[in-house]
Amino acid sequence: MIQPDSELIQKYNVQGPRYTSYPTAVQFEPINHKKTWEYLSTELNEPKKLSLYVHLPFCQSLCWYCGCTTVISKNPDVSRAYLDSLKIEIEKTAQFVHPDSKVYQLHFGGGTPTFLREQELVELTQTLKKFYVFDENAEISIEIDPRTVTHSQIKALAKVGFNRASIGVQDVNAEVQKAIHRIQSMDQNIQTMEWLRTEGFESINIDLIYGLPKQTPTLFKNTLDVLEFLDPDRIALYSYAHIPWVKPAQKLINDEDLPEPASKIVMLQMAMKQLQEKGFDFIGMDHFAKPNDELAIARKKGTLHRNFQGYSTQANLEMISFGMSGISFVGSSYLQRHRIVQQWSKGVEELGSTFEKGYFLTKDDLIRRDVIMKIMCAQSVVWADIAEQHGISIKTYFKKELKKLAPFVIDRLLSVTDDGISVTENGRFFVRNIAMVFDAYLKKRKKDFVFSKTV
Repeated sequence: MIQPDSELIQKYNVQGPRYTSYPTAVQFEPINHKKTWEYLSTELNEPKKLSLYVHLPFCQSLCWYCGCTTVISKNPDVSRAYLDSLKIEIEKTAQFVHPDSKVYQLHFGGGTPTFLREQELVELTQTLKKFYVFDENAEISIEIDPRTVTHSQIKALAKVGFNRASIGVQDVNAEVQKAIHRIQSMDQNIQTMEWLRTEGFESINIDLIYGLPKQTPTLFKNTLDVLEFLDPDRIALYSYAHIPWVKPAQKLINDEDLPEPASKIVMLQMAMKQLQEKGFDFIGMDHFAKPNDELAIARKKGTLHRNFQGYSTQANLEMISFGMSGISFVGSSYLQRHRIVQQWSKGVEELGSTFEKGYFLTKDDLIRRDVIMKIMCAQSVVWADIAEQHGISIKTYFKKELKKLAPFVIDRLLSVTDDGISVTENGRFFVRNIAMVFDAYLKKRKKDFVFSKTV
């Protein structure tokens, strides 16, 4: 059982990327619209395996802890114009995709995707299936808010192929929910799970957060205990990062209500122990899954991958994102659409869509990305594979980095040999810290940019 030591948590609890990409979004720069579309048309001109992401930003109310790109509105009609723009963007982008390309993953994220009306969700899915070919076993997932979703919506989603869902629970205690402006009853959680199971959803994830205002180890145990009633297939256990200077909504949270670092460590240790005792496999970082879930199977097979949605079951997919702020990863580029809804919709209206920022990876980026993703997903790196694939001498290329791995070896978090590196069982909790050794941009990042803490 993986049970991180308190002293090691304190030692390695520093700011660091989550490595849903490398280089991270900090490196993104403004890009030229025409050149970007020319690049896409070249990269997608051959049959590709695809992962599609659709950003649906609307929420009925603001959760004060949230760091997502959202649009807050109680008017259900605001999604209509957004949906119309999405349909244009989807069709425009499809013109660059080879007709023999196939979609293996689709994810609706937000915001709250179920803010859209039932028919709008169906309409959007049908538009995607009109312009893209889906594999018969494609993973089709959506994020759901138990406070507002209806059984009718879930039925409609199942009929158009959705088979996976993620629901935000965060914490079940009333005082914590009040402190984060998210009141959500257990009845709503249980009802949503029952609807999803009834309609045949194959894998259901629950999001939890530790370190929220008013949380204590005793209260957080209440949240962990109710998982037995909810019976999810996966759990994402996130550490709350209080960065109000970056996420303005967090200014509404009282700093005095936040738990002390020592209390937060206790909550983490307690959660990891309890989840593993309940039979969940520790996937990495902050993700857990039942042994028969595809995420756990992918880890055992060595096919685990990370993208902008976190851990994923399939690697080597070209990721195309739609909607405001969506980030695509195609070829050796990251391309981000406009993050302001008005700018994004104007770009769609005038040009069929535009990209605000992006980044084209250099040879060095590709080498380091390969190493970092293997650390994050496989928890091991075979040097011969890296050397052969990229035509480099490991001892020469990573001379400085290999020396910096010494503290992790001393702390028994990592083993290093001439053949490669292997993360130990307890080291799996500190993969972000280990990956940071190979990040060439950490010391060059903008001074005003702050990453979340690694624990």
